[in-house]
Amino acid sequence: MFKTKALVVLAIMACWMVAGADVVLPLISPQGEADTSVAAAPAAPAGSLKRAVFTSGVIDREPVDEIDSLATDSTRVFFFTEIMGMEGRTVTHRWMYGGENKAEVPFAVGGPRWRVHSSKNLVPEWTGKWTVDVLDDAGNMMGQEGFVYYARE
Repeated sequence: MFKTKALVVLAIMACWMVAGADVVLPLISPQGEADTSVAAAPAAPAGSLKRAVFTSGVIDREPVDEIDSLATDSTRVFFFTEIMGMEGRTVTHRWMYGGENKAEVPFAVGGPRWRVHSSKNLVPEWTGKWTVDVLDDAGNMMGQEGFVYYARE
């Protein structure tokens, strides 16, 4: 009888492993009793930030270039991100300058691979280091990038 139960459990586990389901099967003791001390299923993956770049423009949901500095004769900059595995959640671009939060732009992630961008109109007096924090819907930092806004000489 134990041999039959063990084969059934192995068959179920093989199906579970192929399907990749997030379930925990009870362990069966040799006496045929379920072991209830099994840990809970692992948490869902947090998702990831695949790309994050500053750019001078976005065409067809792709950055046209990657920049780490920008002169004051340009007054607009874009921040592009590619998010993976966060469908149904929210990601925020938080624009920071001189320790001050200049803007927060939330995005609803609508697919398993989601490309979004935000932009900032810059004033020539705002020279120096700018950063954008990429935050998940719980406020956790997923990544941060920066660029320098400088006056031409």
